[in-house]
Amino acid sequence: MSDHRGVTTPAQPVEKGKPVGRRVVLGMLGLGTVGVFAGSRLQDLEANVVAPLQNRDPTGLSQLLPAGGGFRFYSITSSEPSRDATTNRLDVSGLVDHPMTLTLADLQSMRQTALVRDFQCVTGWRVPAVHWSGVLLADLLKEVGVKAAAKALTFTSFDGEYTDSLTLDQATRPDVLVATQMLGKPVTRDH
Repeated sequence: MSDHRGVTTPAQPVEKGKPVGRRVVLGMLGLGTVGVFAGSRLQDLEANVVAPLQNRDPTGLSQLLPAGGGFRFYSITSSEPSRDATTNRLDVSGLVDHPMTLTLADLQSMRQTALVRDFQCVTGWRVPAVHWSGVLLADLLKEVGVKAAAKALTFTSFDGEYTDSLTLDQATRPDVLVATQMLGKPVTRDH
């Protein structure tokens, strides 16, 4: 901007912040590098320390701590249907030769497979080395007889709000289970 005499003046005064020192910049770069290279190991260490505390906490307050090998329950619904081992059902229908409705007892009477796998939630948290047991989805699909026209499976949660899908190739992998147990105990509603 210039005034009537042709003198240029700034339109707005420019405020200068306090300069950041070299130590601060190098420290932040160093911490970021440590996080990239050691983050997974640090998360596993944290999980190994916090998980035993959460398993012995009768108050449930330790579930507020991040990680720790604990599973978190998230829902978009205002309430969840109450189901137990006697009322829960798995419906297998669609492009199959023999539609089935299975109880937990039905699933438990089928051949069980045990796996140990990390559980990675879509929200970003991870529980390492989870012990799972259940029916191979491939075995269940053989029993119902998948029709040639079928290309994928759709899963719907019992509250009806959540869905997911797998291609038939994904569903028949040797590490895909209909889980009946987790960590040596029955899978709970929250799981």
